[in-house]
Amino acid sequence: MIAILSCVWQRPERLEYTLRQLAKQTNKDFGLYLINNNSELDSFVYSVAGRLPFVKKIIQNRSNRGPYARLEMMVKLKTEVDWFMTLDDDCLFDETLVEQWADQADEDAIQGWAGFRFNGLDYWQKERVEPGEQCDYLWGSNLFLPASAVEPVFANLIPKYWQCDDLWLAFCAGMYAALDCKAVEIKGLRINIDQKDTYLSQHEIKIEFLDKLRKKGWAV
Repeated sequence: MIAILSCVWQRPERLEYTLRQLAKQTNKDFGLYLINNNSELDSFVYSVAGRLPFVKKIIQNRSNRGPYARLEMMVKLKTEVDWFMTLDDDCLFDETLVEQWADQADEDAIQGWAGFRFNGLDYWQKERVEPGEQCDYLWGSNLFLPASAVEPVFANLIPKYWQCDDLWLAFCAGMYAALDCKAVEIKGLRINIDQKDTYLSQHEIKIEFLDKLRKKGWAV
């Protein structure tokens, strides 16, 4: 079973679309774990979400835990599911999203629909890789990884860097769990960019994390 982890924060109006598209999925072997990071949700939509059969749990946080709230759920669910998928609330996707990931699932890799390779000493100097290529970094908006990867990766988790959830998964899975990090082609997926993402305010923590990795000899 695939556990889809999705956070709601500054885009509560997006929840209805996300639920509607998940209800149409051709592959039904998934459960949605909806994490509300203190958003003002429409009571009707919220009540509907609780009655949908694929919504396994709604987690209500009193403050914004950021996208790394997904990491917390991975730790809690690592023995209960087979795969994890992250799904940002600004993702636009069609009815084949789950099916495409299920068909390309790889027990030896963390995969994402958008991967990048660093080509300079600055975090922001990176180039997008082609589907199938190894990469240094995966855009966290839509990731797919085996639940078996969680234990070896999180056993070495430094809590301070939970905020770098996409960087952490990409680098530390390779370091501790010997997993590949690669981009995969996912058709029908795009992002509704609106400048509301949490990561836009987390440059400093990511730069610090990268600096520590460079001191260990990582070419990032």
